[in-house]
Amino acid sequence: APTGPRSLDLDVLIANLRQLQHAKKGVQVSISEYDIMSICMKAREILAEEDMVLSVEAPTNVIGDLHGQFHDLCRLFDQGGWPPEKQYLFLGDYVDRGKNSLETILFLLVLKIKYPEKIHLLRGNHECASIN
Repeated sequence: APTGPRSLDLDVLIANLRQLQHAKKGVQVSISEYDIMSICMKAREILAEEDMVLSVEAPTNVIGDLHGQFHDLCRLFDQGGWPPEKQYLFLGDYVDRGKNSLETILFLLVLKIKYPEKIHLLRGNHECASIN
């Protein structure tokens, strides 16, 4: 687990993950285990501080069931506007089925860390150990 003082460079992480948007099939993004653990720990802190019932102001784009479809997520942002200009509520089911489950959830978590008031994440049934 991350123990040092090194901070996450969110802009670099976002840029690295967005490379997948226009990449050819089979292209992978390299993110260190340290960064993955740091993203998860920081996102967990932010999510733990949020109320159990979210109050989200309009206008908000509501997105459900991404299931690891990273390219669909980017297409939704292209059409609806990218954070922080637009606000999003994601209804869960970020992983499973698609080829980019890890990249999809990491991208959303990095965006949540960078724009905590613009990205809202709910837990779906696919974010359970019994499902995945």
